[in-house]
Amino acid sequence: MAQPQSVDVSQLPVEELKSLQQQFDEELNFLVRSFEQLASFHAKFNETHGSLESLKTATEGREIMVPLTSSLYVGGKLADVKNVLVDVGTGYFVERTPAQAQEYVKRRVENLRNKMDMIQQTAGQKKRNLDIINQVLRAKMAAAQQAGAS
Repeated sequence: MAQPQSVDVSQLPVEELKSLQQQFDEELNFLVRSFEQLASFHAKFNETHGSLESLKTATEGREIMVPLTSSLYVGGKLADVKNVLVDVGTGYFVERTPAQAQEYVKRRVENLRNKMDMIQQTAGQKKRNLDIINQVLRAKMAAAQQAGAS
């Protein structure tokens, strides 16, 4: 991967600074939305982890509430506590033991956490760069206003 080039933003004209400001702002917003989406997935996997933990003490035939949507549940009975179906993405499910499912969830949570950390670092750098661009842009606009007033 190519190394990003360093540019002295104080040498750029105001129009280019505004364009660069907009670009960095859009990239930062994208990173924030991506982070929020990953955080949502992270929370869902943590919830799954809790559900798998509760399955350890469950017995077959136990009455449970089965979610149809996030706010609609129906009654049901546990038919098999030794196997679970794990959603591995794009509509595919695999049958696993609860312990295997726990391991899968653990890996996914770790993977999501790593991605979230990377996004956080990148967003922090983008924010610092955007702050520098904004500072230079304000200084150039103030200098132009002073020159126009003279």
